[in-house]
Amino acid sequence: MDVLTTKDGKEVWFHQIERPFVFKPPFPGHRYVAIVFSNDETVTDSERQSVTHALFTSGCRYGIFTGHRCLGWESALDTACIESDPDHKPSDEAFTMTTSHPIQSVEDVIRFGLTCTGFDEHDFDRCLILFIGPRAGLRAEVEAAIRSVWHEGRQKGPARNRRSRAGNRRTRV
Repeated sequence: MDVLTTKDGKEVWFHQIERPFVFKPPFPGHRYVAIVFSNDETVTDSERQSVTHALFTSGCRYGIFTGHRCLGWESALDTACIESDPDHKPSDEAFTMTTSHPIQSVEDVIRFGLTCTGFDEHDFDRCLILFIGPRAGLRAEVEAAIRSVWHEGRQKGPARNRRSRAGNRRTRV
């Protein structure tokens, strides 16, 4: 794992995994945002469930998915959260937000991950950019997007999310 950048006490880390897709906890004892780029089209459902379970148990409380089958990745992290409680009612502390971004640009996904992921009592100081399999040129594109969002003043300003009265859906404030 590599630190890509820091800003105002927040850290952005990069990690790439390939088959057998072993994911080790990146930040013991810390909650974090994971921006997952699914680049490997051959990932099985079992592999996806294993990775998302590891994300959840390691403290990921906001999962952002893009790339191949990103809706399946989002659903798998939702399932890991729900199944963490025997009654399928995870606590507020275990609650995990998920989003998928099937058609957004890399810069839009990075902007969302770095500026729109705080909710309730969760204000994250760590973000993991996780590549599931390689994709030529993507790391450079991600690094350029981070510079654009954080370091070149083009940030659109953070949005905070809060729980709506309808349940688990979130509304922007």
